[in-house]
Amino acid sequence: MSGGAHPRHQLDELIHSPVRFFIAATLAAVNQAEFRYVRDIIEVSDSVLSK
Repeated sequence: MSGGAHPRHQLDELIHSPVRFFIAATLAAVNQAEFRYVRDIIEVSDSVLSK
């Protein structure tokens, strides 16, 4: 995880839920995905993604 480089850090958290937005965008592009694939693409910890 690269702390700050991911585009989700540019979203206003008062208006958007950055992690949920990027989960939806990532999953929309594939038929299925493993947990670790989504975690690595979004650059979040296991605990953040599991919520």
